[in-house]
Amino acid sequence: MAKGCREGRPCGVDGCRQRHHRLLHPSSTTESPRLARSGRARQGLLAARGVPGGCLQTVRARAYGPDGNHVLVNCLFDTGAEVSFIRKDVADVLGLTGPHERCRITTLGGRVGPERRWRRVEFRLGAAEGSGRR
Repeated sequence: MAKGCREGRPCGVDGCRQRHHRLLHPSSTTESPRLARSGRARQGLLAARGVPGGCLQTVRARAYGPDGNHVLVNCLFDTGAEVSFIRKDVADVLGLTGPHERCRITTLGGRVGPERRWRRVEFRLGAAEGSGRR
């Protein structure tokens, strides 16, 4: 991921020396060995070369659960997406629940992934610092 990045200085999150933006630094949570072996849960990052000057829109925000509990999150905006995703560990911390659904992800190039089971949840985003308004 950091290989093609033009970021001039190291990330610095938890002493990271890689040259990527700090908002793109991987989560410090670790996968359980059972899930890692089974291949059922995967996390990945994708880097693609594109138009010079193009960049991903990111923002630091506060995610709120139904009981008012909250956590700071890094948001990656994809204006072409039909749905948004939240990591399972964040949803668990916020106490989010909802119905399970089956879906397939189709990329811009038309590649269709395998059917997966997801949980539809609802939460609110607010300013990371300051007013506390949602």
